[in-house]
Amino acid sequence: MHSRLSQNDVTNLVNVEDAGRVRDAIIAIYAARYPGFDAAPRPRF
Repeated sequence: MHSRLSQNDVTNLVNVEDAGRVRDAIIAIYAARYPGFDAAPRPRF
């Protein structure tokens, strides 16, 4: 069994203390699940 770094998610791939890495991981998941997914910010009303 490999040890997992405490700042990483359960897959030991994403440093959850780094907002940019978390954002990129979420965008990758959505893009894989929903082809054509647009991660551009939405306008505020």
